[in-house]
Amino acid sequence: MKIISFINMKGGVGKSTVAINVAHCLAERNQKKVLIIDIDPQFNATQCVMKAEDYIEHMRTGKDTICSLFNSDRVAAKSVSGPSFEKCKDISSISPVEMSEYLHILPGDLGLHRIEVTAGSGQEFKLKRYLDSISDKYDYVIVDTPPTPSIWMSSALIASDYYIIPVKPDPLSRTGIDCLIV
Repeated sequence: MKIISFINMKGGVGKSTVAINVAHCLAERNQKKVLIIDIDPQFNATQCVMKAEDYIEHMRTGKDTICSLFNSDRVAAKSVSGPSFEKCKDISSISPVEMSEYLHILPGDLGLHRIEVTAGSGQEFKLKRYLDSISDKYDYVIVDTPPTPSIWMSSALIASDYYIIPVKPDPLSRTGIDCLIV
């Protein structure tokens, strides 16, 4: 399985658009099993791939999103009125959405920015552990990343084999590359 992250420390350079198009070409033209992971809190890749009504239903029914991955292994209260607790979902049981026979997506979630991350908690390794657990299911994983330094960007960098840095030929995009390299 090859893991490719689309990264740049600048928004609006086409990361999501290029990631989705590469994923679609690999899946539909080349019949490769492809998983898109939308790790950007703005979840633009998800909005491009899933119909709005399907995404709303997906969220309403509590199905898996990128938040499921970063909330795994945490203990969550069943009720705010009592001390009852339940263990969250095991990382290997997180289920992406099947968009076609060859194209799946682990949808993004606006709630990603609400997940508390503690320094040294190991959160940045969860994506890699998840991908290791499903390595026999996909030929490619395409990761759409946020345009900011964060635990989500670090997760993608740690998990990936390859990086593609989309740029526009302008000075502001060049600054995004410079920030990424530093």
